[in-house]
Amino acid sequence: MYCDKDFGVESHGQCWGSKKSAERSYSSTFGAGIDVMTYRRGWFGVRGLGIALLVFFACSAFVAAQSEVVLHRFHLSDGAYPVGALVADTQQNLYGVTYVGGNGNCTIYPLLQAGCGTVFELTRLPGGGWSETVLYEFQGGSDGAFPEAGLVSDQAGNLYGTTAGGGLSQACCGTVFELSPPAQRGGDWSETILHRFTAYTDGAEPLGQLIFDQAGNLYGTAAAGGDCCGTVFELSPPAQPGGDWTEITLHIFKLSRDNDGEAPVAALTFDKSGSLYGTTSFGGDFGWGTVFRLRPPRSPGDRWSESIYSFRGGTADGSSPRGNLVWVRGSLIGTTVSGGLYGQGTAFQISRSPTGVTESVVYNFQPGVYGAVTPGLVVDSAFNLYGTTVAGGGGSCDFGCGMVFQLVPPSPPGGAWTQNIIYDFQGGSDGALPYNATLLLSGDWLLGVTAEGGGSQACNPGGVDGCGTVFAVRK
Repeated sequence: MYCDKDFGVESHGQCWGSKKSAERSYSSTFGAGIDVMTYRRGWFGVRGLGIALLVFFACSAFVAAQSEVVLHRFHLSDGAYPVGALVADTQQNLYGVTYVGGNGNCTIYPLLQAGCGTVFELTRLPGGGWSETVLYEFQGGSDGAFPEAGLVSDQAGNLYGTTAGGGLSQACCGTVFELSPPAQRGGDWSETILHRFTAYTDGAEPLGQLIFDQAGNLYGTAAAGGDCCGTVFELSPPAQPGGDWTEITLHIFKLSRDNDGEAPVAALTFDKSGSLYGTTSFGGDFGWGTVFRLRPPRSPGDRWSESIYSFRGGTADGSSPRGNLVWVRGSLIGTTVSGGLYGQGTAFQISRSPTGVTESVVYNFQPGVYGAVTPGLVVDSAFNLYGTTVAGGGGSCDFGCGMVFQLVPPSPPGGAWTQNIIYDFQGGSDGALPYNATLLLSGDWLLGVTAEGGGSQACNPGGVDGCGTVFAVRK
């Protein structure tokens, strides 16, 4: 947890709204001309967790010389195309979601029966290795389909997440769900739908990870719906056990409103006063995305929204921020998936200035080395940043299989940040394409998922791509 003295903030922690935004999305690239919306998407379309994991990987039986360890390889029946951040409980179990796989009746391009997605658990075995258990298989109806964001948990061990589809129908419009553990180990987890999106004022297609406040309310974003361009929502728990959760739409993004963003796809972060911060992929003054702040209304009926920066696109500052924001030495830092000096995206910094806020590019990702930076940075105690790219590097993939990278801050402040490649995926049994995979930082290890690779022939008859992996790499 880092305190921003200037902002007074404590950090805790595909449908588009218009034809114009879709055209921008198609013009953005993953590296060497790879289409943001079509690359690989054509195939498949905090409170309680993570604390105990801070030390157990440092004490694990991993071989010191290994830079990457594959904890699990998926085979479609147990899930495929894992996305989102991993989380861990106090018993050192890992939890995550797969976008497809399982036994659900969902058909995806190109008319492949591939399941509707799963929630999985990885458990450490006493003799080494890991065992995977599928906790829930989405059926594609009222229970949801295609989970694309990581999970969060409460202190009782209940898991909370979102699905991009399902609810009203397989195609529309997403859900917020809760999974409750069984009374006895080995029993079935039970799913409860907390909210089904309608694509109207509440939004549609929630893609970002949920966050809790101290009162137990959930906050998240929907990438579409509302007026056109997505929403920010709050879910409040029932006053009595067994009651319904209450959904409140805090903000509806509108193209007709000056400076307003469009298509929020990432998690939020908030401060002690209840203000929320996030990013939108498009919209703003120039159409290339925003960093926004939502302040609680001072009077009933007042707006929450206040956009604090609009990206200009091109080489100036990058375009299309799609990830979460982290606080580093009093400033917000995030990434864009395109733009910058080389067109490969940027790491940017938002800081307080006498006239409001200023934006600066701390790093320009380079062609031939990086593909697009995927959403989600994590920061360690030395203020180093870690993330993944969905392409770039080497390996057997057409545009590179992706990488895990580190950004090291300058010493003294004001100099240039430097980058280190921690791991370069090869596209075989080690995994490929860590799409939408925010890393989990645990001591000397970074844990994440790759959407493909692993070697299973269930997701590719030739066994080239595989169904994805769960991996750990040394910092």
